[in-house]
Amino acid sequence: MPSQISNIKQKVIVHHNGTDKAAHSVASSPAESSDRFLHVLITAPETSLNLCKTILSLTVLRYPPPTLLNFRHSYRNSNETWAELSVRSANEWMRNKKSLKDEDLVLLVNEDGAWFQLPPSTVIGRFKSLTEQLNENLRAQYGTITGGSDNSRVSRYTQKILFGADKVCNSATNLQADLACAAVPESPLPEDSWGPQTDKDSQGSHNRPRYLHPRTVIGRAGPLKEFYGYAINLIAEQKLDADYVFSTIFGEQEYQREKWRSTQSTPWSTWLGDKLGSSKTPNISNLHMDVKLGQDYEYGIGLDYSSTLFFTLSRSIKDAEWIQFNDTEGLKTLQERHNIPKPKPVTMPLDLQRTKSPFYRRQAGDETKSPMEENFDLPDPKSLDWSNLMLAINAHSKKVSPLLVLEGEDEEHIGNWWSQLWFHPWAKALLQKAIDEPPALLYRDRTAFLTGSQPEAIMSPTPEEYGGAWIDNGKWLSWDKLCSAYEDEIFA
Repeated sequence: MPSQISNIKQKVIVHHNGTDKAAHSVASSPAESSDRFLHVLITAPETSLNLCKTILSLTVLRYPPPTLLNFRHSYRNSNETWAELSVRSANEWMRNKKSLKDEDLVLLVNEDGAWFQLPPSTVIGRFKSLTEQLNENLRAQYGTITGGSDNSRVSRYTQKILFGADKVCNSATNLQADLACAAVPESPLPEDSWGPQTDKDSQGSHNRPRYLHPRTVIGRAGPLKEFYGYAINLIAEQKLDADYVFSTIFGEQEYQREKWRSTQSTPWSTWLGDKLGSSKTPNISNLHMDVKLGQDYEYGIGLDYSSTLFFTLSRSIKDAEWIQFNDTEGLKTLQERHNIPKPKPVTMPLDLQRTKSPFYRRQAGDETKSPMEENFDLPDPKSLDWSNLMLAINAHSKKVSPLLVLEGEDEEHIGNWWSQLWFHPWAKALLQKAIDEPPALLYRDRTAFLTGSQPEAIMSPTPEEYGGAWIDNGKWLSWDKLCSAYEDEIFA
């Protein structure tokens, strides 16, 4: 089936020196790029409608081309489950990719439902700000130790890895005794977030997010490699389910933290931690953990309880609402419609206020301007910006997440959500624009990239095609090869 997206065979590439050069349409291998900063990994056994929706959403928002793990069983081992294979292949990719730097950000998602709705600058900036906030909480809750290069005081624990948060603990056989469920902190969200039924719902929909959701994670490459390495060892030694192993590691970490805190904390540190919004600590007096001599159980794992980065929609479908921030009347009644006690004003996030319209057109003379830019049938950016585009919001946390995380069982409940995403009416033109335009080389400074201080910039510092994906064996697959068979459903 021929693709509706017409790939051009030659395109203009703008290099760092501003000169033009013809380049072949086949994208260069990622191994040739030694300075990548944000990496998106997707576990995917085969091409599918869900995978192509994920690729389209991140492409039109100008994320780097993703890498597909386990695609067509590139890491085939008949003795492993799919989840085990996914953990091992992610671990091997991070350890074997020579160009990956320990400070690079790595985002891992599942192909069965991950829709991007905000640009990559929001992911980078929010990861930085959220980890800084969590580090302040950890410092207040657990204090400091002497550990700096100059013997200065540093936090006892630091935030390094963020998972999505779920409302129920899925894998445990005994919720009261299993570390994966019983040892984790309570959610820091208000105790009445869902009214009088908060945390009393056996089905989970009225519970505060508290437990680790294993399908979405972001962190620096260095800590992630250590974490995944330990997960592989646990799977092999204890025969743990691959999804459950992540929750187990989080439970072990929190058990060890609480064990230390219970012997060291003071009324002052407990009060300060509560004031800073730290998660309430669990009661571990009836829990037991077998400790292995020499094993480090601290991996800097935390959860995104408020959907700052990931809106985990499992058991949270009814928490979501589609809004436009210029709809003042709709915003006023948003929390009322969800019966939220003590409602507070809902305002547009500052990072979105500072981000250019996704329909932004570069002006004549801009070295990153595409010669084909005027050919795309897209709205005037002066009339459409982030304030009047349709966005999914978590009505309870008032957060607009960059990434909507769905599960297979949610498909019957989300109905026409795909067509409500802001880019859907112009998806074909935006995809064509992303494929045809040369990537903008705006991140000339590594620090600026890592701090997300240039929100309008595109995330690829080297010339590469968009629209497709890398396979973890280094091969490139174009949009045509991956997704042309699903275009009727995607663009409908």
